[in-house]
Amino acid sequence: MPSAQKSQVAYSVFACYHRRMAANASGSTRKPAASATRTASASISGPVQNIRILGNDALLRPEHCAQLLGCGKTLVYHLMSSGYLPFVTLGSERRVTVGDLKSYIRSQERKHGKP
Repeated sequence: MPSAQKSQVAYSVFACYHRRMAANASGSTRKPAASATRTASASISGPVQNIRILGNDALLRPEHCAQLLGCGKTLVYHLMSSGYLPFVTLGSERRVTVGDLKSYIRSQERKHGKP
C-alpha cells in the first residue's frame, strides 16, 4: 500500500475517534452495544481513558476497538492488516490488547495533534 494511502487511513481513524470523543463530551446519550459491555467491561462506553481498569493486557475484539475509535470494524481490520494496530490471533480470530489500542491512539494524537 502506498505511503500516502496509509497516512490517509490512519488520519481517518484519528478523525473518527476525536469526533466520537467530542460527542461523548457534549453529553451524547448513545449507549454501547450489549456485546461490548458483556465481553470487556461496562466502562467501555466512555472515552478510551476509562478502559484503563481493564489493564493493558486485556484483549478486545475488533468490533469493540471500532466502537472505541468511532469507526467501522472493516477499518480496524485494515489497520491490523497494514501493521498500524498490532494484534494476537486466537485460533482464527484476532484480538487487540488494550495497551496496543492506547498506543495507537497516542501515536495518532502525536502525529496529528490533540484537538
